[in-house]
Amino acid sequence: MIFSRPSGDIDKLLSNVPKASTIDIVERYREQLKIEDHLYDPIKKDQLDNQCKEFQHFSKQMIPALKAMVKCISAYMVNKSQGI
Repeated sequence: MIFSRPSGDIDKLLSNVPKASTIDIVERYREQLKIEDHLYDPIKKDQLDNQCKEFQHFSKQMIPALKAMVKCISAYMVNKSQGI
């Protein structure tokens, strides 16, 4: 009922809305996406979990390298534009 006829500062009203717990969010997704956990193969799930962990490890290593590459490229572009 907070938003039926809002009066006052919207930011304050939004800050008063209670935060949903993680469990509630997960349950909402399960219901809306019709996820049935009991149908999943635990071995396949473990394989997918391992792939996710490997990618997470890879991405944590790559992010600093990519940021350094962006700095180098931006410095190159600045030098190139000044030279033209």
